[in-house]
Amino acid sequence: MRVLMYSSGMGGACSSLSIASHLSDAFPGTSFLVLTDLPVFGRFKLPRNLDYVHIPRVAAGIPAAEEPTSRLDSNAAVLEIRRNVISAAVESYAPHFVIVDRQPLGIECELYEPLTELRRRDSRVRIVAGLQDVVGDPALVRAAWAHQGGGASIDEVFDEVFDEVWLYGARQVFGSEFDPSADFPNVVYMGYLRHEFALKEARSKLVNEGVSLERPLVLVTVGGGREGYRLVDHFFSYLESRDIEPDFETHVVCGPLMSTAEKKALDARAARLAGVSIDRFHKDLTPYVRSASVVVSTFGYNTACQILSFRKRAVVVPRMQPNRDELLRARAFDAHGLVEMIHPDALVPALLGEKVLDALNGGGRSVNTNGYHVAPLDGLENIAKRIIEHAPVN
Repeated sequence: MRVLMYSSGMGGACSSLSIASHLSDAFPGTSFLVLTDLPVFGRFKLPRNLDYVHIPRVAAGIPAAEEPTSRLDSNAAVLEIRRNVISAAVESYAPHFVIVDRQPLGIECELYEPLTELRRRDSRVRIVAGLQDVVGDPALVRAAWAHQGGGASIDEVFDEVFDEVWLYGARQVFGSEFDPSADFPNVVYMGYLRHEFALKEARSKLVNEGVSLERPLVLVTVGGGREGYRLVDHFFSYLESRDIEPDFETHVVCGPLMSTAEKKALDARAARLAGVSIDRFHKDLTPYVRSASVVVSTFGYNTACQILSFRKRAVVVPRMQPNRDELLRARAFDAHGLVEMIHPDALVPALLGEKVLDALNGGGRSVNTNGYHVAPLDGLENIAKRIIEHAPVN
């Protein structure tokens, strides 16, 4: 069987890789091809039966000074190349199963024609949209998807392209207000994606990479890094305000998409702070979350799954993204007592430091046994079962 996966950005790439890694073990005779615009995708640890095609990244929201020299001169040219590469990959690979992550229609509806043509050539192909636990404010998301579809009815497009919508979450976490099954047919709740890593192996890996574990570890991670500077800046300001050296270690992961100027500024401050180490990117963040005593995060989907998987105490400050998915996720997890949320409008260094110290001392909130009933971690197993049930027969 051939499985094609489409992902955009850091979060989509991490989710796709988690799914592909699990499926590659479950179906060793299956091949996987990932279409991704994440520049560092090849640095991840990839399953032996997975390959990828890198498509150029649209420059929306990235400061001009940070554009790579290899960037084409206009987004129009980038979009044309993306469409051509995607179409050629879909036609040549001829997948039996397609999983589209996060952006069901792709950027500017780039997936619509390749997927409808694929279905025309092979009626047995199975095409699903894989969405994170909450895709954002329903009205904003529907408007954005309708725009990507050229103003066409998003319901009609979904009916035409997708057999099912897989939601990598649980209905009870968000309640009826953010239930996409009210808007789209064939929504299947899969559960959250479990992460696994033995503690002894995780700690050994961190030590080998130069991270001190002689004291409790606070991990600060901001996902892809775009708009993540503010959280790290406030945490560093808290550390700088202390009169004595903290009795914990701090490791910061800035993310591959943080601007060079912001990363350099944080590097300079980290060098002056005791017990602080900083990196831009790790090909696997899982052992860092596994080894941490407290996780400070913007609370993207993959970090949420890792916090759930290892029952970590977490202080989360979501970014105010256009579709508000991190904010909605943080609010829901906070309401269930799974994490400690600071609203981005309330973020100040002193409050952030207070919450982290409280968590280090055993206060605050952490994922308990009840958390698994609220947010079950059986997504990977359910995806594999769904593929067994619905994969086209040769």
